[in-house]
Amino acid sequence: SDVCSSDLDTVCVPTNSCVIFTIHDSFGDGIYAPGGYWVYADGVLVANGNAFGTIATHPIACPPGMFCSSPLPLNSGTFTAPFDNSYYVFACPVTGTYNITTCGMNTCNTKIWVYSSCSGSVIDEGPVGTYAYNDDASCGLQAELNVILIAGTTYYVRIGDNTDDCPGTIDFTFSYVGPVQGC
Repeated sequence: SDVCSSDLDTVCVPTNSCVIFTIHDSFGDGIYAPGGYWVYADGVLVANGNAFGTIATHPIACPPGMFCSSPLPLNSGTFTAPFDNSYYVFACPVTGTYNITTCGMNTCNTKIWVYSSCSGSVIDEGPVGTYAYNDDASCGLQAELNVILIAGTTYYVRIGDNTDDCPGTIDFTFSYVGPVQGC
């Protein structure tokens, strides 16, 4: 990255492009206020910040579901995840066991991640930082989770694949199984 001598830089990108703005700070404290960064797209402020630690990332003009900061809504039913790492948000209304599965709906190697927060930073391909995770279920290369979700909590569900194994979309279902059983 070039260090700019001016206070303002302009970058032109094609219309309707999904752009990811990322700023790094090698010392790890961001930029002290009143300093900071301000990102405008077509004259509209779309991202800003200062004390961001070592990295801040902001998707700009990206379709819903591409990042946990702009997830698609999730409720019971069958869905088609539009990206290889599509994010959904679920505001749990009832504590209980919920099932998320790609079994019998895909021929590629799928994965499911459930997060209790949206960090918006580095995507890990394994279970790091998850509330629940599954790679291969009893149905083979597809993934399935039976997970206890707590009422009043917001969860972020990521549907994806193993090393770009799924060309295109991924089908899955999400359903309430019932109350928590056992202790």
